[in-house]
Amino acid sequence: MSTDYNLLAVWGAVLSTTLAAVKIWELWRGRRRIVFCYNFVGLAEVGNDIIIRTLSGTPIIISYWELVWLKKKWLGLKKQQTRQISPDSDFSDFQVAPHSSQKLSFADENHFDWSVSSLAGAAIYLRIQIAGERRPRLAKIYG
Repeated sequence: MSTDYNLLAVWGAVLSTTLAAVKIWELWRGRRRIVFCYNFVGLAEVGNDIIIRTLSGTPIIISYWELVWLKKKWLGLKKQQTRQISPDSDFSDFQVAPHSSQKLSFADENHFDWSVSSLAGAAIYLRIQIAGERRPRLAKIYG
């Protein structure tokens, strides 16, 4: 009789461990995954592009973004902002659908120089605020 209880206990432990592993796997696959790419061109008419891609199955809503040039201070402990490009005052949220891309274009008056001499030791970062997250994300784009 005790072997029956032992088999039942082992079966219950294996089943609950398997279900916990499946749930952890589902949560891992469902997390937000965002990738940033760039396409920089020297012509102001064509413009520079920064592409925001979602690799997950959940859409994201971007409520604010800004492009900033940051320089690392002593040992990289602090960063100082040297320049920034922000959206217009009439900016509204935009959605990046699951498994798709959204392009931010910087042409004509918003075009920026990305050469080594113009960066002067700074790197280009994209600071975005995603709806539902407390703090903005800071992603290094170039430099």
